[in-house]
Amino acid sequence: MNNSIRLSIITLLVTVSSTSFGQTFGIKAGYNLPFMVIEKSQFAIPYETYTKTTTMGSGFHFGGTVEFPLYKIFSVETGVIYSSTGYMQSYEETIWPEALKVSETYNPGFLNIPLTAKVTVPAVPLNIFGAIGPYFGFGLTGSKKTESTYGALVESENRSIKWGTEQGLDDFKSSDYGVTFGAGVIFKSFQAGLSYNLGLANLSPASKAGSRISNSVLGISVGYMFGKHVRSASVSQPGKPAKEEKPVENVGKTSGKTKGKKAAALEAERLRLEKVRTDSIAAVRADEERLRAEKAKADSIEAAKVMAANLKAQEAARLAKIKADSITIAQNTVVYRVQFASNTAKKGSYEITIGGKKQSTWEYSYSGAYRSTVGEFKTFKSALEFQKIVRQSAYPQAFVVAFKNNVRVTDPALFK
Repeated sequence: MNNSIRLSIITLLVTVSSTSFGQTFGIKAGYNLPFMVIEKSQFAIPYETYTKTTTMGSGFHFGGTVEFPLYKIFSVETGVIYSSTGYMQSYEETIWPEALKVSETYNPGFLNIPLTAKVTVPAVPLNIFGAIGPYFGFGLTGSKKTESTYGALVESENRSIKWGTEQGLDDFKSSDYGVTFGAGVIFKSFQAGLSYNLGLANLSPASKAGSRISNSVLGISVGYMFGKHVRSASVSQPGKPAKEEKPVENVGKTSGKTKGKKAAALEAERLRLEKVRTDSIAAVRADEERLRAEKAKADSIEAAKVMAANLKAQEAARLAKIKADSITIAQNTVVYRVQFASNTAKKGSYEITIGGKKQSTWEYSYSGAYRSTVGEFKTFKSALEFQKIVRQSAYPQAFVVAFKNNVRVTDPALFK
């Protein structure tokens, strides 16, 4: 099921639900501070042996929300929010006689659908709320900007983000999910809040090789709510309107003027004391409800933190085992490639046509030059068969080279 179908189903559910609840609609927008964590394995394609420096970027978010009241101070909130994130990374590699400096800026954009449980507590003159729940995101847009400097030569490229699962070709996986936490205040129809989306999905297309990219975002937002407010900031009992004070009825006529005044004063005092008693009871109940809601919120946040810590520890152990296994395999495995060109300047990976099919090249540095190869085989015999096809495809000088742990080896015993 593609993203557009998913979005259509969710929009339909929200529309149908809106006919059955006293919901509140709203809009909000704000600033994003992303915390994209990049953990790239040295065995992911393309192979990288240099050190990268990653810095945090910035973004924004906007969208619509709808809130469904459940019971007193409890409600459920969902919506459709567009959120842009990103990060910058740079690296430097010495390629004689100059140093190659590369800077890359990623700005992916996601369509997020949160589903949170919300608690709103009256506190004069504001309402205070807290929310927690899962969210699901779908990568839609974004750009990647690359700038390379080699001596006096400067090159730049600006292209769209490639979404998918193809290792070495795509930038990010399109499906994201995680847990969102939020808190803020409501004043009349206006709302201001702070949210944190803890990304749990691995967005790296090279996840099978041990790479990981997680997308967590700290957001600051302001919004406006239409229609019925969630709850007014009064000290009356939550969920009930303030008790309307009955007017003092005129005291019946008495036989004397003094007696009438005393009766009216006594009735007024009785009504005042009754109102004080009613307000006191309502205030105590409201305070008890507030303390209970605060404890429930603290318990929910602590449980979410423990769950996130356990998931992170399990994932770290799994990745460590994959990396260790990959290192053992890579260090003892010989692969063969067919070399077809040699250049004094680095060209990187590109595509050529071999035997009528597109093939991606792989480049390595050897004896002061950059060598371009194609194909990857576990046996010398398979590489020789592919060498014939390469020579017939406009590369008559092509020959087989061997690598161990991505380092060229020339042991004669490997070419038999």
